[in-house]
Amino acid sequence: MNLFDNALDAIREKIYRTRRGELPATEENYKGKIQVKAGVENGKLVISVQDDGIGIEKENMRRCFAPYFTTKATGVKGRGLGGHGLGLYFIKKIVETHGGIVRAESEHTKWTRFTVELPIPKEEELKNADAA
Repeated sequence: MNLFDNALDAIREKIYRTRRGELPATEENYKGKIQVKAGVENGKLVISVQDDGIGIEKENMRRCFAPYFTTKATGVKGRGLGGHGLGLYFIKKIVETHGGIVRAESEHTKWTRFTVELPIPKEEELKNADAA
């Protein structure tokens, strides 16, 4: 859910900045797009959430999973933004606890994609877990 919320906020921010003239005009009637893909690759469940919103600036990419790091303005009434900088941190911790990885890719002002990879337990491992 956090990845969807972040994608929606990124789209809202792009619309806001474009209307203020801070970004070049986007397509007419731009409303943003969120694309979700899921599948199995090399024995792993792979899920990606990509949006065409504001993106993440290059200097912020390495910090986006750090606790309490946020680029969202706080107290911005009516824009649906704000946060505590814990969502991506918790996603990373939960995914890693389950033996997976999460990564972020972005081009500022154009798009962002978060990809989660989780190992799929083999049937034998599931039976052993049920027996325990």
